[in-house]
Amino acid sequence: MSRTSPFPPAAFSNSEMSALIRAHDWAATPIGHQDEWSVSLRTLVTMMLASRFPMLIFWGPELITFYNDAFRPSLGNDGKHPSSLGQRGEESWAESWPVIGPMIYNIMAGGESVWFEDQKLPIYREGQMGYAYWTYSFSPVTDDDGQVNGVLVTCTETTQAVESLAQLNIANQELSQTVQTNLELHQKQQRTSEQLLRSQQQILNLFETTSIGIALLYGEDMIVQYPNSFYSHLTGRQLADLINRPIMEIVPELEGQGFRELMQQVLHTGEPFSAKSLPATIMHQGTLETIYVDLTYQPWVEDGQTTGILVIAVEVTDQVRARQQLEQSEARLRSLIDSAPFPIGVYVGPELEIVLANKSIMDVWAKGYDVVGKSYRKILPELDNQPIFAQIEGVMASGQPFHARHQRVDIVVDGQLESFYFNYSFTPLFDAHGQVYAVMNTAAEVTDLILARQALEQSREEYKTLSATLEQQVNERTLELATSNEELGASNEELTSINEELEETNARLHRSNDNLEKFAYVASHDLQEPLRKIQQFGNLLVERKSTLSSEESLFVDRMQMAASRMSMLIRDLLNYSRVDSLGTKFTPVPLNNVLDEVLSTLDLAISAARATVQIDPLPTIQGDSLQLEQLFQNLLGNALKFRQENLDPLIRITATTILADGLPASVRPARLALQYVRIDVIDNGIGFDEKYLDRIFQVFQRLHGKTQFSGTGIGLAICEKVMVHHGGAITATSQPGHGATFSLYFPD
Repeated sequence: MSRTSPFPPAAFSNSEMSALIRAHDWAATPIGHQDEWSVSLRTLVTMMLASRFPMLIFWGPELITFYNDAFRPSLGNDGKHPSSLGQRGEESWAESWPVIGPMIYNIMAGGESVWFEDQKLPIYREGQMGYAYWTYSFSPVTDDDGQVNGVLVTCTETTQAVESLAQLNIANQELSQTVQTNLELHQKQQRTSEQLLRSQQQILNLFETTSIGIALLYGEDMIVQYPNSFYSHLTGRQLADLINRPIMEIVPELEGQGFRELMQQVLHTGEPFSAKSLPATIMHQGTLETIYVDLTYQPWVEDGQTTGILVIAVEVTDQVRARQQLEQSEARLRSLIDSAPFPIGVYVGPELEIVLANKSIMDVWAKGYDVVGKSYRKILPELDNQPIFAQIEGVMASGQPFHARHQRVDIVVDGQLESFYFNYSFTPLFDAHGQVYAVMNTAAEVTDLILARQALEQSREEYKTLSATLEQQVNERTLELATSNEELGASNEELTSINEELEETNARLHRSNDNLEKFAYVASHDLQEPLRKIQQFGNLLVERKSTLSSEESLFVDRMQMAASRMSMLIRDLLNYSRVDSLGTKFTPVPLNNVLDEVLSTLDLAISAARATVQIDPLPTIQGDSLQLEQLFQNLLGNALKFRQENLDPLIRITATTILADGLPASVRPARLALQYVRIDVIDNGIGFDEKYLDRIFQVFQRLHGKTQFSGTGIGLAICEKVMVHHGGAITATSQPGHGATFSLYFPD
C-alpha cells in the first residue's frame, strides 16, 4: 500500500518547498516517514508553508531543518538550498552555529524565546562564504505531549538595510541618498508588517479549513471556545451550538465513554493525553455512529496554571474500518490455512522470508510458530545442497509454477538428518504490477507410500533371486535323484534294515515316555508326600523352639531349608519333564495376554522389589499358552531376583521381526522359517559374564551360591526346552553390573 503525504497538495500546488518536502525521503531521517509525524509537527509545517513570511523550523533532538518559500531566497542559488532541507541544524548552518547553536540548545532545554535585530552572521551562499544581517526570533514549539521538541525561527534579512546605514555613516554628504535608503527601508519594514498580517490571516484560514478538529475547552466545566469547522463536524453539532457551552452538555452521548474522566485527568494533573484510533459514539443527524480519532488533549497553561485543554482530533474512521476488514479477512484466511490437513507456506523476497506457515508444514520441518518472519533458507540450511532453493528461484524468475512428485527431501529432525518424500508445488504470487513477490508452497507427504513401494520392489527382487536359487537347487536335486535311482535298488536292503532299527527305536522312545510320565507321577505324589511329612514335623519342632537348645534349633532350621529346596527341586524337575511330554497342538496365543497373566502372578514380587515393567505391543504366535506363561514367568522372576542393590529393577519387553539371514550365527532355531519374531527381555540387574552363556541353560547350573540367590538352577533350562518345543531358540547378552538381555526367536 502506498503512503500519502499529510499535506493537502491542492493548497500549495505552486509552492516549491511544499513539493520538495513531499518528495524528500524523510524515512531516512530520525523523524521518520511523513505519515508517522506527530500532529504538532504536521500542523507547524503546514502553517509554515502557508506563510509568506520567512520561517524556518528546527525539529527534534537532531534539530532537523524545514523552511518555507519565503525563506528560500535568503539561501541563494548555489549554497544551502536544497541540501539544508532535512539536515541536522548543526550541519546545515555549520558556519553560524557557534553563535546560534547555544541559543537553540537553551530553548530546547526549556529556556525562553530570544529576539535579535540586525545581527551579523556568516553564511555560505552563491558558492562562497560571506556575511549577512538578520532580524530574527527563536521561539520554542511543542510536540503532542506538550514537551518542547523544536524551535521556530521567524526572520527577515536586513543585510541591505544595515549596509545602507553603514554607507550613510561613511558618506554623510550623500544625505539625500541615505534618506531615500531609509525611506525604502521603512517601506520594506511596512511591507514586512503587512506580510506578517497576511500570514496571520492565512494561519486563521488554515485553522478553519484544516481537516483536523481543534478546540479549546476552558475551565472545570470544559466550556468550548475557538472550535474550528472540522471539530464541529466531528461532534455532529453546529458551530453556533458549540461556542461558550460545556462540551458534556452539548454532546451528552460522550458520558460513560471515559472522555469526561480523561479531560479531568489532564486538567488536574497538567499531563497531556494522546491515543491512536480511539472510538467515540456520536449522534450524527439523529443516529448514533461510532467514529475513530487520533486524539490529543494538551494542557492549556496561563500564568503557570492549567486552565483548560486544547483538543486536537484527526478522524481515522475509514482507515480503522479498512484495517478491521483486512484483519478479519486475514484471520479467516489464516484459520482456513491453519486447519488445512496438508502443508502450506508462503515465502517472500530473495531471502524467502516466511510470512505464513500452517501447523502441517511446521510439523514437517519439526519447528514451532517462531519460524514466521525468519528466512526459509536459514531455518532449513540442510536444503542448500538439495534442489528446492533452485526450484523456488526459478518460479520467482519465470512466474511459472513448479510441481514435483515423489521428491526426496532430507530434513534435520531432533538433530538427525532424515529422508522424507513429498509431492509438492511452488506457485508464484503476483503484486498489483504483475511482478512475482512471493511463492506459495503446498505439499503432501508420501514417505510411507514410497518406502512401501521400495520394499515391494526389494521383495520382488529377493523373490526373483530366491526363485532362481530354488530352481537351480531343484535342477541339481533332480540330477542327484537321477543318479541315486541307480543306487537306490542296491540300497533297498539297507533301508529295510534301517527301518527296522527305527521302529525298534520308536518303541524304546514310547517306553521312555511312559516311564517319564510314571516318574512325573511319582515325583508329584510319592516323593512329595514324605517330604510334606518332614516339613510338618519340622514345623512342630519350630513351635517348640523354646524347649530346644540353640544347636538343636539350628539343626531344625537347616532341615526346614533343605526340605524347602527339595520341594522346589522336585517341582522344577516335574515342570522340566512335562515340557516334552505335552502334545504339539498349538493355537494362536496373543503374547500380551500371556504377559498380563504373568504380571498378575508376580504382582506381589514386583511391588516388593519396586520394579517397573514396560511391555511394547507384542505379536500373536502359534504356541502353548501354559508353556509360554511358564517361559516368561521364569525370565521375569530371574530379572526380579538378580537385581542390583540400591537400584529399582527396570524390565523392558520388546518385539521385532527379522529375516532368517539376519539371525546371529550362534542362534540355531529348532525349526527353519523365512523369518522370525524376536522377543527381548531386558533388565538392569547384576548381569553375568558371557563366557558362562552355555552353562546358564543347562540343568542344575548356577553362577551364584545358594545363600546369595535362591533357586534350583532349572528355570533357564525349562525356558530353553519351551523354546525348542516351539521350534525356536533362546540366547542372552550381558556384562557384569550392566544387566542382561534374553532374546527369544519364534518361527513366524
